[in-house]
Amino acid sequence: MILETLPLDISQIKYRPEIFITEIKETPYRFEFSYNIYDHKFYVNIYEDLTGSSIIEGRKLIYAEDLMNLSPLNFKIIPLDFSGRNNGITYDNLTSEIKLYILFVKDGGSSV
Repeated sequence: MILETLPLDISQIKYRPEIFITEIKETPYRFEFSYNIYDHKFYVNIYEDLTGSSIIEGRKLIYAEDLMNLSPLNFKIIPLDFSGRNNGITYDNLTSEIKLYILFVKDGGSSV
């Protein structure tokens, strides 16, 4: 199985939000990631790109926690490091070791 990841680039995120559009299950979503220099955490807003409808706003990235757990959508986005070296998200390890994996959910609620 090949796992899909979000195409996040944090190289300039300390200076400006990282904004990109990507399709998930044939629907375009706009992701806006930002980095808070005071608490050293990453935050995300997610919008349906065609309608501009807000899905998530101001959600903090937490290691191994599904970003989408409060949304009605049938996919998950989970920050994970399969090497086992990290159990928290930092500026140094996000995208280099920790990736944001997209998991699709069957109708019964289990991940595929």
